[in-house]
Amino acid sequence: MAPFPWTGAKWQISNGGGAGPRWRADGKELFYFDLNGIAAAEVNGSGSAFEVGSSTLLFRLPLRGTIAREYSPTRDGQRFIAVMPSEGSSQTLTLFQNWPAELKK
Repeated sequence: MAPFPWTGAKWQISNGGGAGPRWRADGKELFYFDLNGIAAAEVNGSGSAFEVGSSTLLFRLPLRGTIAREYSPTRDGQRFIAVMPSEGSSQTLTLFQNWPAELKK
């Protein structure tokens, strides 16, 4: 991880690699997908006083294809939504657009 704009400073978040970083809304935690699932690293400070705490595996996700890396935490980082691979041959996805207007009918 590195600051923006670039200052030359870098911080290592994980020793085992990671992908798909997502920040908690208050900036105090960084979530990422590692080989086992979703992990979190506590972070403190900003600029040159920035510190990274240890990482913790929050929960496991199957690692089958890149689809498992699509996830998003809630603003408080207490819940997540993730795209999971299908167990069967196919599934139907129904997308409701303009659903608030449909509720008013």
